[in-house]
Amino acid sequence: GVWQMRRLAWKDDLLARLEAGRGGLAQPLPEAARWGALAAEGMEYRRFVARGSYEPKQALVFAGPVETPTGPRPGYFVMAVLATVEGGRLLVHRGVLPIEMKDAVPAPPTGTVEATGLMRAPERGGWFTPGDDPGKGAYFLRDPQGLAPALGPGLSPFFLDEEADAGAPA
Repeated sequence: GVWQMRRLAWKDDLLARLEAGRGGLAQPLPEAARWGALAAEGMEYRRFVARGSYEPKQALVFAGPVETPTGPRPGYFVMAVLATVEGGRLLVHRGVLPIEMKDAVPAPPTGTVEATGLMRAPERGGWFTPGDDPGKGAYFLRDPQGLAPALGPGLSPFFLDEEADAGAPA
């Protein structure tokens, strides 16, 4: 039972950080040269805003069940790259897509946009996480290094979990 109490404390802390981040004012994302140090500074789940333009290429990451109007179904996380005005390539989770829409992914907005959301650390797989297959476009983790074959090199070492808006998939 001790492990359950430890997990409960971990989960309570995580939920508190998540709620604090969602309720906080969005800070401007620091320049790309500082991105490597942000995770070490405890910035995960902080709310940031970045300005730039989306690159046209996107990648789909299998998400398991996603919420849809008819209930949870298999789907995908839509991952895109925001070329920031400061010159960095920020990986952005734009929303979720039901599996049947895999071949009809909405294009990202064009022109200069602002993306606001919570900073997230790269996902790490477990024993049962399948390996990515870049040749087939099959990805299973929201991990900038893992998504580099689909989106190109030089991605941010974290991703921005974008807040839902009219331009996001869901």
